[in-house]
Amino acid sequence: MALTKKPEVFVAGVALVPITDWLETYELEDAAYRKFDEEIFGGAPEEKRELCVDRSPISFVSQIRAPVLISCGRNDSRCPIQPIEKFVKRLEEMKHPHEFKVTENEGHVFGSTEFRKREVTTGVDYLKKTLGMRS
Repeated sequence: MALTKKPEVFVAGVALVPITDWLETYELEDAAYRKFDEEIFGGAPEEKRELCVDRSPISFVSQIRAPVLISCGRNDSRCPIQPIEKFVKRLEEMKHPHEFKVTENEGHVFGSTEFRKREVTTGVDYLKKTLGMRS
């Protein structure tokens, strides 16, 4: 979200299991996370549509300037992959520099410790490479 709302501030970004579209995510996610969304937005998306759109990176994808790594698990019931894939498709249409990493048999990043460790390492390595830093 920060890369789309404050594009002048960032030179690179990493989005691990991102929510790219709050409206579509709400329709696809599990019931527990829907309740969480309703808490943070102060109501369901149909009641807070304008706020959900304003807080969805896909609404502002054309403003992004920094290269970005987007990483997620294919089986995530909290941050479903379909809206993420749509965000990545928009980046591709814009010919915007990005990397998209999908771990086929993983769910949400908060699942296994090994998956979390791998995700953080992948993000740090991407930033080092993108920023021209040595390991």
